[in-house]
Amino acid sequence: MNPLPENISPHAQDLTRALFDFFARKEEKERHPVLRNLLHKLVSMQIEKGRGFLTLEETGEITENPLELHAVGTEREHCPLVMTTQGSLYFRKSYEYELGIAGFFAAKTEEDNSLDLDKAIHFFEENLKDNVDEYQALAIGQAVMKPWSILCGGPGTGKTRTLVVLLILLLEIEPDFHIAMVAPTGKAAYRLQQSIEDAVKSLSLSEALTARLSVEAQTSTLHRLLGFVRGSVDFLRNATNPLPHDLIVVDEASMIDLPLMAKLLDSLKPKARLLLSGDADQLSPVQGGGVFNALVKAAETNKFDRNDLTLLKRFSSIAGESSSQSPLTGHVVSLEQSHRQDTDQAGENISELCKLIKEGQGDDAKCLALGGNPGIEMISSIKDKRVGKLIADGLAELGNAVDPEQAIEGLREFRILCPHNLGKYGVEQWNHKARSSIQSLGNQFSPVVIQKNDYGVDLFNGDDGVVSGDKAFFSSANDLREISKARLPSYQDAFALSIHRSQGSEYERVMIVLPPPEAKLLNRELLYVAVSRAKKEIILVGDPESIVSAVQQEAEVQCGVVELM
Repeated sequence: MNPLPENISPHAQDLTRALFDFFARKEEKERHPVLRNLLHKLVSMQIEKGRGFLTLEETGEITENPLELHAVGTEREHCPLVMTTQGSLYFRKSYEYELGIAGFFAAKTEEDNSLDLDKAIHFFEENLKDNVDEYQALAIGQAVMKPWSILCGGPGTGKTRTLVVLLILLLEIEPDFHIAMVAPTGKAAYRLQQSIEDAVKSLSLSEALTARLSVEAQTSTLHRLLGFVRGSVDFLRNATNPLPHDLIVVDEASMIDLPLMAKLLDSLKPKARLLLSGDADQLSPVQGGGVFNALVKAAETNKFDRNDLTLLKRFSSIAGESSSQSPLTGHVVSLEQSHRQDTDQAGENISELCKLIKEGQGDDAKCLALGGNPGIEMISSIKDKRVGKLIADGLAELGNAVDPEQAIEGLREFRILCPHNLGKYGVEQWNHKARSSIQSLGNQFSPVVIQKNDYGVDLFNGDDGVVSGDKAFFSSANDLREISKARLPSYQDAFALSIHRSQGSEYERVMIVLPPPEAKLLNRELLYVAVSRAKKEIILVGDPESIVSAVQQEAEVQCGVVELM
């Protein structure tokens, strides 16, 4: 037995100690070291890496037979730790969540389709086909034919446009269809609402259909849809009180953690359809258990069972045949064609940098960053005097704002993104640097980001807004919300944000702080998310070798749902 190093956070150590004290009461004393080390490793894995289980190899570093412990049992035994037939070791609650999710998708795959496919195909061919590309058309056809769908794609591939055209089709063939459009956070729900409105404007729709979409396509947070219960981790909506909707569409689904995904699926009524939309190259949720990313990365995208191809070809010519027997086959469509309105070389360069990072081409990404290309600026030292001026210029609109609407717009103009919170390259230090840089401006409004969910005021971890005096202002899906500053949950300055918190947002310009390559604090997914937040300009600050180092580090899958399927 190899003892584990004491290198986890104080929180993880405290939790490990409490669990050990509880479980050790029923354990022989000579097995206490094994129990302690297993708990230590499992807790640290959950808290620090977001993964809710240990692999057989990881468990084997501590003990060859974990089932000797009274706390560990098989899947059928009612023990607090579960050893699966695949050899993974879970806390029982995490195992039950993953098993429930796996069971949902396996059962949902067997459901019969209740929609009139002939009517759907005819209406699509006559009225909608010219409004989408081949990949978007494939996604629409798949979502009509199957009871559950995953739609994935990078920035600018038209996920929201695809969703809007799908809604038009569904409302035509099923006029009484009840649809919910949700996102994990208020910020993401607000952006989804904006994107839907932009997509509707770009389509030539009748007044009646536009009015219907304005009702059915109203967005909300996932927590509000499920109905939060004060003082409880459960929701009003569940298996015994399911949602009334016929279709649930979830945007930014990669941000949904394991417990929330399990509770969402548990709340669907029988025969309800589900569509999860997002970018699987983005970050898994901070709380861990990235179900969406795990499903996409395990799937064969844009490939279908031979029996489905005849109908799918009526929607899109690119549907491919799969020989896989996986329950994921035929459920995951990836949009591959970019529709970003890049009117200049800067936008194209940003898209190219995203592509190089996503594909793991670190050296090429570094060369592009160093090439003096429009839209990408590389500053090789955080001490460079240009950094302060660029921050002041970027924050000028926010600093000079005279009303909350203008201040909120200023938030979308520029943001500093850091890979973590503390230290020379962290959010705290760069918030201080930014505040110092704009002291000469009026600075009536200060940006803040919420750090804790508060269902009472409908604000969630990651939502950002501005404060002025004793008032705070946040964007919502429909208007600007004013809240007493005294009612805000825990918050902090938001001139700079962690890259995790920036997910689901978009800015005209971003400054990305690069820690030293040897620090290993930045990985491929973090860098991809940071770069893909920018529409017009990226400023990279730090050692260019950090780009190569980050791209070489690919985040591991946090979730075991696919294995349980």
